[in-house]
Amino acid sequence: MENTKIDKLNKVIAEWENKAEGFFKESAIARKHNYPLEALNLDEKYRLVRDMLMDLKMKVVEELIEI
Repeated sequence: MENTKIDKLNKVIAEWENKAEGFFKESAIARKHNYPLEALNLDEKYRLVRDMLMDLKMKVVEELIEI
């Protein structure tokens, strides 16, 4: 039962890691084409997603400790 919860959390983590990577790549493209405000906005989204991912990963560790 606990493994399903961990599997679901890992799936969510993988999805958000892909989104974070997308923000990072889009930010690089915006910088390349000289759109600094757009790049800053994407950088902020990347940082927010990265922080959320750290929280989710800690949740997985907590679940594993409980098992």
